[in-house]
Amino acid sequence: RIYVVYQSTYYAANKEAFNRKMAYGLGDGLNEWSLITADTKSKELRMTQFSAKGALFMSAWDPIGTEGFNDVYSLNLAYPMIDRGMFEHPASAIPTPWRVVPEEVETEVSRDKETGDVVGDILVSPDAIKYDSAKKEWYKVGADVKAMSTGTYSFRWGNFHHGLPITTTNILYASAFIQEWINQDGEGDKYYDAAYERERRPDQETDKGMVLNPDGTITT
Repeated sequence: RIYVVYQSTYYAANKEAFNRKMAYGLGDGLNEWSLITADTKSKELRMTQFSAKGALFMSAWDPIGTEGFNDVYSLNLAYPMIDRGMFEHPASAIPTPWRVVPEEVETEVSRDKETGDVVGDILVSPDAIKYDSAKKEWYKVGADVKAMSTGTYSFRWGNFHHGLPITTTNILYASAFIQEWINQDGEGDKYYDAAYERERRPDQETDKGMVLNPDGTITT
């Protein structure tokens, strides 16, 4: 049995609580954008979900682990609370900047004559940094490191829900967090998860480091 679609029957809303109608997707009807853009008089939105008996949460309520936020019910609650770097425009389906704005993106690859593998031809800045989970410190990647693609990005900063500002520190923390949990630094490492490594390791292998530029942009 292969599941290819799912059906969300309806959303019900109290129109007296709204200043204007909820947004409505041309292709999928009421969706996460209906919740993100909801304009309520109280500035609060209370949401209730109904599901088949015993199936409200089909995955763990875990924003980090590999088994969390995988089912439709969890995602209905989680997605409206997440600001993504880019999103698929609800009308055109075109990738659209949200928090992250691509300023310059480049790809250069070739095929290794001996192995036939596709390799990167872009020389990474020796000042690019990565996190060492064993030493708990950032280090420079050094010379002669190459990558397939590079991108420089600017950011549309804002505040978290509790008022603290989003900064470059949060990006560094997120990168270090992944390195911490996908690397087993000795026996009994309490900050290692094998399932998390299996999911995150492939992407991290292609990450050659990042450069924090003086103008506030980041190059990866």
